Amino acid sequence: MKLPYSLITSLFLGLLLLGSGCKTSSKTRSGDNVSVTKTKSKGSVLDNITKSTNLTGLVSDMTGSFISENVMAADSTFQNILLHTVPIWSSRSSKYLYVEQAIEGQESTPLKQQIYELLKDNDGGFEIKRYKLTNSDTVVGKWKSPAYFDQFDLSILDEEEGCTLYVIQHADGSYSGSTRMDHCINSDNGASYASTILKVRKGRIMSWEQGFNTDKVQVWGAKKGGYQFLRK
Repeated sequence: MKLPYSLITSLFLGLLLLGSGCKTSSKTRSGDNVSVTKTKSKGSVLDNITKSTNLTGLVSDMTGSFISENVMAADSTFQNILLHTVPIWSSRSSKYLYVEQAIEGQESTPLKQQIYELLKDNDGGFEIKRYKLTNSDTVVGKWKSPAYFDQFDLSILDEEEGCTLYVIQHADGSYSGSTRMDHCINSDNGASYASTILKVRKGRIMSWEQGFNTDKVQVWGAKKGGYQFLRK
């Protein structure tokens, strides 16, 4: 039987805790569908791991207009990027976000246009499936008018196979996740696969995307850290 990826992550964290001699306890806060696991070892970085069944907070924290903050001033690969994320298709059972990124001043030619489908997994975490659009040219700038997408059905979506983000929530309300190691196929600039690390908290999104060739040598993306996007 194939284990859910978030369950594998939980087991890995559990082994780390056992190996470090940490004691853990768990409790559920009534009324908010959130359970918290607390580690009691001194200085543990695995404190307050949270399981949540509510997508609302993740959708809310990812929604808005953001601008990148260059925290790695010495990294010449950084560019000033605008990020717009808006909910679409509110009548559908899944939660969908339209995501558009562009270099500041070049908004008419976005770097990236995607649709995210946010789902609960079976282990208290979340999955973010990512899709390209078959009609990307017609929806440039439509983050300003989310209802524009109502005329389209799911046939405009082209799933990026292997590029799902597996996300957990922490007790401080933040979220973090990543793609699986080398599952996200990518051929840009000689790459064979891409990886993404995502961190989300109120007012801030960190996204670190990199491409690697078959020798696991990085061939595109920021080298020293991810882009920090601040809500405008």
